[in-house]
Amino acid sequence: MMNTPAQNAAANSRGRKPSLLFTGMWFGGTATVLQNLRKIISAHSEVDSTWIPIEPEPPELFARVPPISLNWTLRGGMIARSRIIQQEKSGKRFDAAYFNDHIPASFIDGFRSRVSSVMAMDVTPRLMEQHNAWYGVPPSGRMNIIEELKFRRTRKTYQHTTFLLPWSNWVKKSLMEDYGVDEAKIRVLAPGVDLDLWTNDTVSTSTRTRILFVGNQFLRKGGDLLCNLARLEPFAGCDFHLVTNSVVENMPPNVIVHTNVLPNSPQLVHLYKQADIFVLPTRADFFPLAIMEAMAMKLPVVATELGSIDEMIEEGNTGYLIPGEDQDALAERMLRLIRNPAMRRKFGANARKKAEREFSLRHNAEIILETLCRAAGMHVPGRV
Repeated sequence: MMNTPAQNAAANSRGRKPSLLFTGMWFGGTATVLQNLRKIISAHSEVDSTWIPIEPEPPELFARVPPISLNWTLRGGMIARSRIIQQEKSGKRFDAAYFNDHIPASFIDGFRSRVSSVMAMDVTPRLMEQHNAWYGVPPSGRMNIIEELKFRRTRKTYQHTTFLLPWSNWVKKSLMEDYGVDEAKIRVLAPGVDLDLWTNDTVSTSTRTRILFVGNQFLRKGGDLLCNLARLEPFAGCDFHLVTNSVVENMPPNVIVHTNVLPNSPQLVHLYKQADIFVLPTRADFFPLAIMEAMAMKLPVVATELGSIDEMIEEGNTGYLIPGEDQDALAERMLRLIRNPAMRRKFGANARKKAEREFSLRHNAEIILETLCRAAGMHVPGRV
């Protein structure tokens, strides 16, 4: 029989470690966020943590059969359900569970009725609707009965979660207005980056300005807009370093493409350290990890004003926000920074301060751990 929260708290008072489950969608920038969090939490000796990553192409046979194979929400949710059941059948018992999205929590009502849960997210389905095409998601219809059932399932999942940790106020507003979540259950918390790894005291001696772009999905992230600018005379004195796994052809000589660069790798850190400006003219995004990394590395940032990016970048203080698809605005903001090294340094210093205030992985991991223990009604162990 499962313990109640009161029994969990009593057991913990006798010295038992909190047993915490972490289940997440393991792909793209989200995978890096979870890997970062896992590194911190797993090093905490006073917590027993179990991790269930949900891969884009899970090996289970049932995930390859329609309709499960045709719907990512159904596939991810059923994989999470299957693996959590396996953990419990093996004798594992959990005090609280952490989910990085509603999908892995969608089909485990019985589990979540016994085990308190905490959920983080960078977007809600309603907010994502306008960007579906860029993420390979078929357009939804508000009057479609299937879409209505999906909405009700997601609303129930959010409302039955003990605490929610959206990455931004943009997402918090959607949770409250679109899904009816009680504000008392919500705390805005960015995922954070390792500020010890992402730190930069390099003083550039190059006579050419280095522009850095990081985005595996080249077109969605707006890499083509930068390539267009690289061909123009005002940018002849700049080197454009593009980190991507997309195929990029017919580039001008001042564009250098870096492929197969791994997250948190020495190569990626080095590229950030050598850069003068970070630019992300993205067409669809929610809360880009690369912007947090750039700010931690004291880089001024120019990026599109969409999703939560306007909460990350302080206009005219840490960087500039531009309208989507506005190449003229992109060029103008970049040239301001290219022509004014003192402004670059000022914006970069301000960006690092904001990263220290809001994007510290270690500090934010402590808050996640505290929230999980609070959800379970347990004493919070020693800090991470």
